[in-house]
Amino acid sequence: PPPPPPPPPPPPPRMKMNKVLKISLIVIGVLALLFVGMVVYYMINPSLINNSYPSNEVPMYGYKDYQDYLANRPPEITQNDETFIQAVVNNSGTKENASVWAVRRGWDYLDIDDTSTAMKRFNQAWLLNPNNFGVYWGFGATLGQEAIQDQDNIDIEKLDNAIKFFNLSLSLYNSSEAVSWDKISLRCDFARAYMLRATPRETYFLDYAVNLTTEAINFPNNNESSSFLIVQARCAGVRAEALYNKRDYANSWQSIKLAREL
Repeated sequence: PPPPPPPPPPPPPRMKMNKVLKISLIVIGVLALLFVGMVVYYMINPSLINNSYPSNEVPMYGYKDYQDYLANRPPEITQNDETFIQAVVNNSGTKENASVWAVRRGWDYLDIDDTSTAMKRFNQAWLLNPNNFGVYWGFGATLGQEAIQDQDNIDIEKLDNAIKFFNLSLSLYNSSEAVSWDKISLRCDFARAYMLRATPRETYFLDYAVNLTTEAINFPNNNESSSFLIVQARCAGVRAEALYNKRDYANSWQSIKLAREL
Protein backbone atom coordinates (compact mmCIF):
# COMPACT_ATOMS: atom_id res chain seq x y z
CA PRO A 1 0.00 0.00 0.00
CA PRO A 2 1.14 3.63 -0.59
CA PRO A 3 2.74 5.48 2.31
CA PRO A 4 0.42 7.71 4.35
CA PRO A 5 0.43 11.44 3.37
CA PRO A 6 2.66 13.81 5.40
CA PRO A 7 1.02 15.66 8.25
CA PRO A 8 -0.20 19.20 7.43
CA PRO A 9 2.14 22.10 8.34
CA PRO A 10 1.53 23.83 11.65
CA PRO A 11 -0.58 26.99 11.53
CA PRO A 12 1.38 30.32 11.39
CA PRO A 13 2.02 31.97 14.74
CA ARG A 14 -0.55 34.66 14.21
CA MET A 15 -0.83 35.57 17.85
CA LYS A 16 2.94 36.00 18.12
CA MET A 17 3.11 38.22 14.99
CA ASN A 18 0.24 40.34 16.23
CA LYS A 19 2.05 40.88 19.48
CA VAL A 20 5.24 42.01 17.68
CA LEU A 21 3.20 44.36 15.48
CA LYS A 22 1.51 45.92 18.50
CA ILE A 23 4.85 46.48 20.25
CA SER A 24 6.31 48.05 17.09
CA LEU A 25 3.37 50.41 16.76
CA ILE A 26 3.68 51.45 20.38
CA VAL A 27 7.40 52.20 19.98
CA ILE A 28 6.76 54.21 16.79
CA GLY A 29 3.98 56.15 18.52
CA VAL A 30 6.19 57.02 21.50
CA LEU A 31 9.00 58.20 19.23
CA ALA A 32 6.56 60.31 17.20
CA LEU A 33 5.21 61.93 20.36
CA LEU A 34 8.74 62.70 21.54
CA PHE A 35 9.60 64.27 18.20
CA VAL A 36 6.45 66.42 18.13
CA GLY A 37 7.04 67.46 21.73
CA MET A 38 10.61 68.50 20.94
CA VAL A 39 9.50 70.56 17.93
CA VAL A 40 6.80 72.33 19.94
CA TYR A 41 9.24 72.96 22.81
CA TYR A 42 11.74 74.69 20.56
CA MET A 43 9.00 76.64 18.80
CA ILE A 44 7.90 77.99 22.17
CA ASN A 45 11.52 78.61 23.22
CA PRO A 46 13.35 79.68 20.05
CA SER A 47 16.12 81.26 22.11
CA LEU A 48 17.28 77.74 22.97
CA ILE A 49 18.21 77.21 19.34
CA ASN A 50 19.95 80.57 19.14
CA ASN A 51 21.82 79.94 22.36
CA SER A 52 23.11 76.61 21.08
CA TYR A 53 24.11 77.91 17.67
CA PRO A 54 24.92 81.65 17.76
CA SER A 55 24.52 83.42 14.44
CA ASN A 56 27.11 86.04 13.58
CA GLU A 57 24.85 87.62 10.95
CA VAL A 58 22.25 88.98 13.38
CA PRO A 59 22.87 91.67 16.02
CA MET A 60 24.44 90.47 19.27
CA TYR A 61 24.60 86.94 17.84
CA GLY A 62 20.86 86.59 18.39
CA TYR A 63 20.98 87.15 22.16
CA LYS A 64 18.96 89.74 24.04
CA ASP A 65 21.98 91.51 25.58
CA TYR A 66 25.65 91.08 26.48
CA GLN A 67 25.04 89.37 29.81
CA ASP A 68 22.65 86.91 28.20
CA TYR A 69 25.35 86.06 25.67
CA LEU A 70 28.06 85.54 28.28
CA ALA A 71 25.79 83.37 30.40
CA ASN A 72 24.40 81.15 27.65
CA ARG A 73 26.97 80.84 24.88
CA PRO A 74 28.25 77.28 24.38
CA PRO A 75 31.65 76.35 25.87
CA GLU A 76 33.30 76.03 22.46
CA ILE A 77 32.13 79.54 21.54
CA THR A 78 33.52 80.85 24.83
CA GLN A 79 36.93 79.42 23.96
CA ASN A 80 36.80 80.90 20.46
CA ASP A 81 35.84 84.31 21.86
CA GLU A 82 38.70 84.32 24.35
CA THR A 83 41.19 83.40 21.64
CA PHE A 84 39.85 86.14 19.36
CA ILE A 85 39.91 88.79 22.08
CA GLN A 86 43.46 87.94 23.10
CA ALA A 87 44.63 88.13 19.48
CA VAL A 88 43.09 91.53 18.76
CA VAL A 89 44.25 93.00 22.08
CA ASN A 90 47.80 91.94 21.25
CA ASN A 91 47.50 93.93 18.02
CA SER A 92 45.44 96.92 19.18
CA GLY A 93 46.47 97.32 22.80
CA THR A 94 42.96 97.37 24.29
CA LYS A 95 39.56 95.89 23.60
CA GLU A 96 38.16 99.40 23.23
CA ASN A 97 40.60 100.28 20.46
CA ALA A 98 39.94 97.00 18.71
CA SER A 99 36.18 97.63 18.94
CA VAL A 100 36.55 101.00 17.22
CA TRP A 101 38.61 99.37 14.45
CA ALA A 102 36.00 96.62 13.96
CA VAL A 103 33.24 99.22 13.67
CA ARG A 104 35.19 101.02 10.94
CA ARG A 105 35.60 97.76 9.06
CA GLY A 106 31.87 97.16 9.41
CA TRP A 107 31.15 100.50 7.74
CA ASP A 108 33.60 99.67 4.94
CA TYR A 109 31.58 96.57 4.10
CA LEU A 110 28.27 98.36 4.53
CA ASP A 111 29.40 100.98 2.01
CA ILE A 112 29.66 98.24 -0.64
CA ASP A 113 26.31 96.74 0.41
CA ASP A 114 27.87 93.63 1.96
CA THR A 115 25.49 93.59 4.92
CA SER A 116 26.42 90.04 5.90
CA THR A 117 30.11 90.79 6.48
CA ALA A 118 29.28 94.20 7.95
CA MET A 119 27.13 92.56 10.63
CA LYS A 120 29.94 90.12 11.46
CA ARG A 121 32.34 93.03 12.05
CA PHE A 122 29.81 94.92 14.16
CA ASN A 123 29.22 91.79 16.24
CA GLN A 124 32.97 91.47 16.82
CA ALA A 125 33.04 95.11 17.90
CA TRP A 126 30.15 94.40 20.29
CA LEU A 127 31.96 91.39 21.73
CA LEU A 128 34.99 93.57 22.41
CA ASN A 129 33.08 96.52 23.88
CA PRO A 130 29.30 96.38 24.37
CA ASN A 131 29.32 100.04 25.49
CA ASN A 132 30.60 101.34 22.16
CA PHE A 133 27.80 103.51 20.77
CA GLY A 134 29.15 102.93 17.24
CA VAL A 135 28.30 99.23 17.48
CA TYR A 136 24.58 99.87 17.86
CA TRP A 137 24.69 102.54 15.18
CA GLY A 138 26.17 99.89 12.90
CA PHE A 139 23.50 97.38 13.87
CA GLY A 140 20.80 99.92 13.08
CA ALA A 141 22.35 100.96 9.75
CA THR A 142 22.81 97.35 8.64
CA LEU A 143 19.27 96.33 9.55
CA GLY A 144 17.92 99.45 7.89
CA GLN A 145 19.81 98.65 4.70
CA GLU A 146 18.57 95.06 4.76
CA ALA A 147 15.00 96.23 5.38
CA ILE A 148 14.86 98.13 2.09
CA GLN A 149 16.53 95.57 -0.17
CA ASP A 150 13.10 95.12 -1.76
CA GLN A 151 11.78 98.64 -2.29
CA ASP A 152 8.28 97.31 -2.97
CA ASN A 153 8.14 95.26 0.21
CA ILE A 154 9.96 96.94 3.11
CA ASP A 155 10.74 94.62 6.02
CA ILE A 156 8.95 96.45 8.84
CA GLU A 157 10.29 94.14 11.56
CA LYS A 158 13.90 94.83 10.59
CA LEU A 159 13.18 98.52 10.33
CA ASP A 160 11.68 98.55 13.83
CA ASN A 161 14.77 96.76 15.15
CA ALA A 162 16.98 99.28 13.35
CA ILE A 163 15.14 102.10 15.12
CA LYS A 164 15.66 100.32 18.45
CA PHE A 165 19.42 100.12 17.91
CA PHE A 166 19.67 103.73 16.68
CA ASN A 167 17.92 104.83 19.85
CA LEU A 168 20.28 102.75 22.00
CA SER A 169 23.29 104.19 20.18
CA LEU A 170 22.07 107.74 20.73
CA SER A 171 21.52 107.07 24.44
CA LEU A 172 25.09 105.74 24.80
CA TYR A 173 26.67 108.73 23.12
CA ASN A 174 27.87 110.77 26.07
CA SER A 175 26.00 114.07 26.02
CA SER A 176 28.87 115.78 27.83
CA GLU A 177 31.27 115.15 24.95
CA ALA A 178 31.99 117.87 22.43
CA VAL A 179 29.61 117.74 19.49
CA SER A 180 31.20 115.97 16.55
CA TRP A 181 30.09 115.02 13.07
CA ASP A 182 29.38 111.52 14.46
CA LYS A 183 26.53 112.77 16.59
CA ILE A 184 25.02 114.63 13.63
CA SER A 185 25.41 111.73 11.22
CA LEU A 186 23.86 109.33 13.72
CA ARG A 187 20.79 111.55 14.00
CA CYS A 188 20.60 111.72 10.23
CA ASP A 189 20.61 107.91 9.85
CA PHE A 190 18.12 107.61 12.70
CA ALA A 191 15.82 110.15 11.03
CA ARG A 192 15.94 108.31 7.71
CA ALA A 193 14.83 105.09 9.43
CA TYR A 194 11.89 106.94 10.96
CA MET A 195 11.02 108.41 7.59
CA LEU A 196 11.00 104.99 5.94
CA ARG A 197 8.88 103.63 8.78
CA ALA A 198 6.14 106.25 8.32
CA THR A 199 2.81 105.18 6.83
CA PRO A 200 -0.36 107.15 6.00
CA ARG A 201 -1.70 106.09 9.40
CA GLU A 202 1.57 106.55 11.28
CA THR A 203 2.74 109.97 10.19
CA TYR A 204 4.15 110.70 13.64
CA PHE A 205 7.33 108.93 12.50
CA LEU A 206 7.85 111.88 10.17
CA ASP A 207 7.64 114.22 13.16
CA TYR A 208 10.40 112.20 14.86
CA ALA A 209 12.53 112.49 11.72
CA VAL A 210 12.03 116.25 11.53
CA ASN A 211 12.91 116.69 15.22
CA LEU A 212 16.14 114.67 14.93
CA THR A 213 17.35 116.47 11.82
CA THR A 214 16.43 119.86 13.27
CA GLU A 215 18.63 119.10 16.29
CA ALA A 216 21.44 118.02 13.98
CA ILE A 217 21.49 121.10 11.77
CA ASN A 218 21.31 123.42 14.79
CA PHE A 219 24.47 122.07 16.46
CA PRO A 220 27.14 124.82 16.50
CA ASN A 221 30.19 124.21 14.34
CA ASN A 222 32.80 125.75 16.61
CA ASN A 223 35.75 124.26 14.76
CA GLU A 224 34.54 125.21 11.29
CA SER A 225 35.02 121.61 10.22
CA SER A 226 34.22 120.81 6.59
CA SER A 227 33.14 117.28 7.57
CA PHE A 228 30.75 118.82 10.07
CA LEU A 229 29.19 121.03 7.38
CA ILE A 230 28.89 118.17 4.89
CA VAL A 231 27.00 116.01 7.38
CA GLN A 232 24.77 118.94 8.37
CA ALA A 233 23.94 119.49 4.70
CA ARG A 234 23.00 115.82 4.40
CA CYS A 235 20.75 116.14 7.45
CA ALA A 236 19.10 119.21 5.95
CA GLY A 237 18.32 117.14 2.87
CA VAL A 238 16.75 114.38 4.96
CA ARG A 239 14.75 117.01 6.84
CA ALA A 240 13.52 118.47 3.55
CA GLU A 241 12.33 115.03 2.43
CA ALA A 242 10.52 114.37 5.72
CA LEU A 243 8.81 117.76 5.57
CA TYR A 244 7.82 117.13 1.95
CA ASN A 245 6.23 113.82 2.98
CA LYS A 246 4.34 115.77 5.66
CA ARG A 247 3.17 118.11 2.86
CA ASP A 248 4.90 121.01 4.56
CA TYR A 249 6.26 122.25 1.26
CA ALA A 250 7.31 125.73 2.39
CA ASN A 251 9.63 124.46 5.14
CA SER A 252 10.80 121.67 2.89
CA TRP A 253 12.07 124.29 0.42
CA GLN A 254 13.79 126.14 3.27
CA SER A 255 15.66 122.98 4.21
CA ILE A 256 16.72 122.46 0.61
CA LYS A 257 18.09 125.99 0.50
CA LEU A 258 19.95 125.41 3.77
CA ALA A 259 21.47 122.18 2.41
CA ARG A 260 22.74 124.10 -0.61
CA GLU A 261 24.20 126.87 1.55
CA LEU A 262 26.02 124.45 3.81
